[in-house]
Amino acid sequence: MEIRTKRLVAAVEDYFTGLRRMRASGGATGERSSYGPLAALLDAVGATLKPRVFCVGELADQGARARWTNVPAAVWTYRLGGYQVLKKWLSYRERAILDRPLLPDEVQHFTDTARRIAAILLTVDR
Repeated sequence: MEIRTKRLVAAVEDYFTGLRRMRASGGATGERSSYGPLAALLDAVGATLKPRVFCVGELADQGARARWTNVPAAVWTYRLGGYQVLKKWLSYRERAILDRPLLPDEVQHFTDTARRIAAILLTVDR
């Protein structure tokens, strides 16, 4: 087995050993208790990458960011009343306009709208 693969296998084994040890102690307090072993695993994986990366357990709040990928072109360019629906919706919610990032329910609304448009296009194409 290649050295990199051996390191990754050892890192995963160490991760599960850490989780078992924590669980057996009876002192774990929920999800956050597993962050230490998870950070060690991510650091081990990151050390095998070029450039090397590392885990930052607690990031400063820089505001929520939303990104959508794999939106079909037909869904993105769908027009209603002459307007490109998704692009228009996002244009009214730019951070500069709202002076805040999108809220989680707004992100979900956009996702749901894109799915609805896709469903409409599927029924039209039949």
